[in-house]
Amino acid sequence: MSIWQGAARFRVFRAMSLVLAVGAAPIVAPLTASGAPSAKPPVTVAEVESRVDAASLSLQNPIELLKKDVETEIAALDWSKAPARRLYKVSAAIVTLESKKVDGTMARTSCTVSVSIREAKGGLLLAILEGRARVEDALTASAGAQRDALTGAVRGAVAGIPEAIRSAR
Repeated sequence: MSIWQGAARFRVFRAMSLVLAVGAAPIVAPLTASGAPSAKPPVTVAEVESRVDAASLSLQNPIELLKKDVETEIAALDWSKAPARRLYKVSAAIVTLESKKVDGTMARTSCTVSVSIREAKGGLLLAILEGRARVEDALTASAGAQRDALTGAVRGAVAGIPEAIRSAR
């Protein structure tokens, strides 16, 4: 493992712990110190997929939700602090999304999302990041728990993108 991969992983897990601590907070587009919107992201979403059988989920349209979450999180990053010299494409995948019964009334839902970053021109792979989240909720709220876990895992994975790009230069 190279040094930049370790740094990106550290950021992913640090971001994940913040997500678990604050829960599903509303997402607001970042502002620069002057109050203006941050720089335009040099990253676009190329493809999204799921390795999880959609029929086994309570969540409707998981691939569409994944794409929306990745786009939202990329837009929320402050790109003015990490200007990129090139354009990049991101591919995201739901690796796991499962709920397990903890006791008679509670369930634990966990999600893992993988994000790969490639140069837009040439397709050189820069990094593969992973985000994880876990939510505990009532058995009757499995769709909401799956949604929150997906959002948290995406946030954890996407948080490492600027550092991975910066380290690959």
